[in-house]
Amino acid sequence: MQSRVETSYAGDGQPMRALGTLRDVTELRAAEEEARRLRSRLRHADRAAHAGALTASLSHELNQPLTGILANAQAALHMLGPGDRKLREMLDAIVRDDKRAASVIENVRALLRREEPKRSTFPLDEACSEVLVLFKAELEANRVRLHSALAPRCSVRAVRTQIQQLVLNLVANALQALRERSDGERTLALELVRTGEDRAEIRVSDSGIGIAAEHRARIFDPFFTTRSDGLGMGLAICHWIVEAHGGEIVAEPNDEGGTTFRCTLPVERFAPHAREIASARSATATPFTPDDAAVCIVDDDEASRAGVARLLSAEGWPTIAFASAADALASPALTAAQCVVLDVQMPGMNGTDLQAEMARRGIATPILFLSARSDAPTGVEAMKRGAFEYLAKPVDADVLIDAVRRALARGSALAREISEGREMKARLARLTAREVDVLRHVVAGRLNKQIAADLAISEATVKQHRRQVMDKMRVRSVAELVRACDTAGLEAQ
Repeated sequence: MQSRVETSYAGDGQPMRALGTLRDVTELRAAEEEARRLRSRLRHADRAAHAGALTASLSHELNQPLTGILANAQAALHMLGPGDRKLREMLDAIVRDDKRAASVIENVRALLRREEPKRSTFPLDEACSEVLVLFKAELEANRVRLHSALAPRCSVRAVRTQIQQLVLNLVANALQALRERSDGERTLALELVRTGEDRAEIRVSDSGIGIAAEHRARIFDPFFTTRSDGLGMGLAICHWIVEAHGGEIVAEPNDEGGTTFRCTLPVERFAPHAREIASARSATATPFTPDDAAVCIVDDDEASRAGVARLLSAEGWPTIAFASAADALASPALTAAQCVVLDVQMPGMNGTDLQAEMARRGIATPILFLSARSDAPTGVEAMKRGAFEYLAKPVDADVLIDAVRRALARGSALAREISEGREMKARLARLTAREVDVLRHVVAGRLNKQIAADLAISEATVKQHRRQVMDKMRVRSVAELVRACDTAGLEAQ
């Protein structure tokens, strides 16, 4: 059976071989373009993989000095008098910027490791105010009149840097829209309004050129832009951030010109300010005498070590600091301390090794870990081994002070238990062998006649020994005697 081959001819009778060749070239070019895109993606993936491998180390190294800066600034704030307003403002700015830098580092690390960025509860008005500070110079340079009205006591549980990115993008977008207006017509408003018990609205309004009606349906689409130098991602990112936090974003034209962006977000039901929470915790903490407290700090980073020491000293707590675990173990201060603030990653013996060595030596001092790397498995393991708290650097002063206060209260209680145990053992040592026998029977709940029968002595002798036991142990009842024996570690008969 013969096969048929059909050939197409051009008008002059020649086969249309050029058409097949053109198709082959087109397919080849498409394949080459696809291969180029794949190579580009592979190079990007490789860079991201290398960046992910380095990000943990980088975050650790950056968080160390940030901890020192934050602790020193907050220690200075604790020492300042009420009249140092300008200096307090500068230190507040240092604290605010330090926290923002730490949050950026944490979110970048989470992004490269494909982790979900951590959410926290914070006041929306503070987050918005921090963004406005970034635009202060640009607003003045472009003669933009700013109206800011931010409702207080409006806390949200969100990724702080993402919410600030949302506000930053909207304000930057508004400033861009104002460039075509004359000086006297440039106004920008940033408002935060609670619209319900659990909802709040961020509004960014401008008197700019506005958005054309035909473009309003597409302004949140990725890569859509009407600017020659724009990427078309700013508003798309805003839309994604709002949706990721369970909110809504819309753009509306203003009657007098310009645009208003409304971002509705779920907020907590009239949650108290973070400082109020910290103050309440501190007020309900177990009271202690500062003279009886001692904090031992073990951290190889000098800036972090010195900053934390200054901050805790400003609270009136005597502190002693060591640059290594070996130095701490060689000092009697480690045993005498009522709280140990301990770094995790240190050369030689690290923090968890020191924790294990302290347990082996019977040093039961509460340990508060302060790590520059938010390593969940290490933290979980440390807590399983009995760590009192595990905090990530840089840590806010209120959080650290509250944790140390509670650890000191626990350390003070442990010190009392140890002291009482030693005292009860000393009292037990003053008892005769027969008195100890009677004591064990009394603690076990036996009657005098049962004790007399078991020990083959008279009931009158048992009563005499009981009186001597109560006197030497300095107790007035059997219940107190049982507690004293428990404290001394004496088991019943």
